[in-house]
Amino acid sequence: PNSRILRAIFLAYFRYIVPAVAGLFSNGDAYRYFNRSVENFPYGDGFIEMIESAGFVRCEMRHFTLGAGALYIGYKPE
Repeated sequence: PNSRILRAIFLAYFRYIVPAVAGLFSNGDAYRYFNRSVENFPYGDGFIEMIESAGFVRCEMRHFTLGAGALYIGYKPE
């Protein structure tokens, strides 16, 4: 999320609560790995630049869930 307060809440939930609850039903380590991979994924303009350098055009990003999720869109040139 873009808001500092919402980001802090989301990261606490994502880093600590989700793995703890998941650990009750499955392997919590997998959720800790998932969290780290999500947090290290390129974001925003950095990822847009990557997909543009791969040849896509008219690239954009759309935010969802107050910025906790994003959809990247790029079109293959004709």
